[in-house]
Amino acid sequence: MPLVELLSSLVNQKKLIPVIGAGVSAASAGIPGWWGLIKTGLEFAKDRGLSNDHLYKSTEEKLDKNDLVGAAKDLKLLLKAPGGVYRSWLDSQFDGVKIKNEELYNSILKLDASYLITTNYDKLLSEHQLYRENYTWEEPELVRKNIAQEKPFVFHIHGVYTHPQSLIFGGDDYDAIKLNAAYRALINFIWLGKSLLFLGCSKDGVLDEDFKLTIQTFTDAFTDSAHEHYILLKSADADSKSIKDFLHKYRIQIIVFGDRNDQLPVFIDSFNPNENLNRNKLNTYKFLEQCIADISAGKKVQITLKDEWGPDSAAVLRDLFDKRQEFSTNKRNELRAIQSLVASFITVKELAEAAYWVSETPSNKDRLAGLPIIERAIKADQMLRAFPEEILRRINRKNRSIIHPYWFTGELTYHITRYEMLKQQDKADHFGDRYDYENLTRIITSLHKVLLVDPKEIYSELSPKVSLLPAPVEHGILLIVGSEISVRNPKMFENKLASIAAEDSLEFEQANLVSFRGRRIVVGHNKEVAFTWDPMKDSFIKPYHTLTTESEIHESGYDFDKDGKLICWVLAGGQFRTFVNFKEEQIISLPNSYQSFTLLDTASRVAFLSRNKIMLRELTKDEYLATPNSDEILQQLLKDPFFKMYFDQKVDEIKKGDDFLNDELKKEPLVLDFEALKTLLIEGQEFLCSRANIKSKFSTHFSVILFFEDSGSGLMLQGYFLQKDSLLFDFDIKNDLLITAVSYDVKPVSLFGIYKKAQTGRLFSFIEVELGCSFPKFKFHMLGAVMGKNSSELWITTEWNDVYRYYTDTKLLQLQKNDWGKQFIKGLTTF
Repeated sequence: MPLVELLSSLVNQKKLIPVIGAGVSAASAGIPGWWGLIKTGLEFAKDRGLSNDHLYKSTEEKLDKNDLVGAAKDLKLLLKAPGGVYRSWLDSQFDGVKIKNEELYNSILKLDASYLITTNYDKLLSEHQLYRENYTWEEPELVRKNIAQEKPFVFHIHGVYTHPQSLIFGGDDYDAIKLNAAYRALINFIWLGKSLLFLGCSKDGVLDEDFKLTIQTFTDAFTDSAHEHYILLKSADADSKSIKDFLHKYRIQIIVFGDRNDQLPVFIDSFNPNENLNRNKLNTYKFLEQCIADISAGKKVQITLKDEWGPDSAAVLRDLFDKRQEFSTNKRNELRAIQSLVASFITVKELAEAAYWVSETPSNKDRLAGLPIIERAIKADQMLRAFPEEILRRINRKNRSIIHPYWFTGELTYHITRYEMLKQQDKADHFGDRYDYENLTRIITSLHKVLLVDPKEIYSELSPKVSLLPAPVEHGILLIVGSEISVRNPKMFENKLASIAAEDSLEFEQANLVSFRGRRIVVGHNKEVAFTWDPMKDSFIKPYHTLTTESEIHESGYDFDKDGKLICWVLAGGQFRTFVNFKEEQIISLPNSYQSFTLLDTASRVAFLSRNKIMLRELTKDEYLATPNSDEILQQLLKDPFFKMYFDQKVDEIKKGDDFLNDELKKEPLVLDFEALKTLLIEGQEFLCSRANIKSKFSTHFSVILFFEDSGSGLMLQGYFLQKDSLLFDFDIKNDLLITAVSYDVKPVSLFGIYKKAQTGRLFSFIEVELGCSFPKFKFHMLGAVMGKNSSELWITTEWNDVYRYYTDTKLLQLQKNDWGKQFIKGLTTF
């Protein structure tokens, strides 16, 4: 088969992936190649008085000798990469660069490849809606995930300028990346899985140095590809020796596109079997982009559905909306524009009409089958999917009654999928019972409500109320109540020393006060952002992570590593993200059935609860250490005489008591069930602590806190605390004292206790120092208990919105505040 026909077949099967080099950016936007980029770096350094530095002269000499690898390495050192003026230089070269000649870019985009690979540091490719996501070699998990899900994206194999630490620029970078196991595995995966088409890799008859290194990277260890790969070159570059070398060395076939660079776009279009269709798709994006811009600016726009957009219209809208959301500064106007555009595809009246038909005759299948309900439900589902997920999640966070929860899980769309499957089998008449129509109506009603929602309710004005600390505070209380965080004086609790109200009326979920670079700052999260707030100077919270598509932030926290760097973590959308000094460092996909997690070993490891097993792994390694499961832990506990005595006593009570529980016990023995994890210090030693329950199939009988030491090779059980006849729902350790908050099953009370560590055998345990006051359960259910600045003061919060201060030396329990209106206490910490 001729090579051009072969390329056409690969494009049609979506098996061809373009690999785009510096020549494309040079031809389309005037961005310099590797040599030119180093030259601009020298000029940048000279303008900043660095021309006398020995590294400047070394870079200049190596550039003159065309030693680009060495010159780039020295330039990085000269500009103090990845920080310093290196970042400023990159911004000066790439920030704000626009495509001047779209012909070549459009020809590449019209190939409609599954994804694009580029060696370029710029983000020109991802400016277009077709490829809105971009990832670097530092994000192999996300690259693999998007390939598996067939989501279009741009893969920057040499990094992107907005993340200077990701750039593969000098020889040392190339050497390092070759040793990166995750990178090599990903390159292997791509090299063996698709045919690659190298573009823009030659200028003036000379193969670019970065492309030589790129091709070498691809082929060093992975020459046995089942796929052929191709490179488009001018006739002047494609001599017989080059053709032979490329074919035998790299398994890359040279294809000549013409004598001049400006012939490349025409040649690409010539082997693209979908060129006309994809040109319409590009034009659609441009048309819709202008529509949204006009609507956002308050202009009236008349839009009619174009038949030629076909089934891709929803996907086109979705990509376009997602991209605009990323850069939109006025979210309210953006939502209004999207509502207007979607309503041009299916009107509010059509949706209301379809919902009415079903409500009037829900059981009359024959009548309903004669109405366009199914067609409108299909279109409603497509249009809901056209909305950026960030907007739908935001609407859901603000008002959960608008979008039916089963739409997010896919259970509603299942009915549409089933209908389409039956239709293909000529069995459409088997569809349409009352349950089917009820679920189709839920889709229709969800879109109807989304189109009617007031954007002001979803994106309210940013007008936070804030009061700042006039001076540093040594000791205090940090209280989170609904949409407000406040710093308070322990002695005059009702007086706020500083406070800030949540923006957009999203309630705060969690917050802690930490010392960072000589200041006390608040780190926390609401459902949408993880943030910092300096109570002495910040009038707004400052997000360091904002959700895009995840449902909501579930948890966040912090720790310090061995070097004193602040490590923050955020759990959202099944991913555990770490941030070093508020800059994203790593993303870990969580086990499917995780329950709880925490950092330990000065933030170098992370522990998860998953399927009654504590899973332990290094932050930097994608492998888990061997750890005992809950059954093995229970067997270790039963070797402790005190624990075994109480356990056996509890088993005897069950046997002599409830007949039902006794029958269950005969079928299944009592088991240990993990509930939550914490990392706490006792006498200067770090322990991984897990709250667990001893339970039968239908009942929980008592609680236990387990204390594990990280031995370096795994976890070792060192101690436990036994909470008899009760359920323990919170605990903390301060000043080496254990504080517990419990709720009794056998008594209608809740109470707290204070205990100190004692070595009772092979495992340490705790003995009671003081039992706190008890309260009737119907009046009092404890959320948490934290120690004040010394062990004589305990702060207690309850689900009834009360805050108590308990003085252990005087037995005085003092009510501090309980009037928070409709908002609820989310947390209280002392410092």
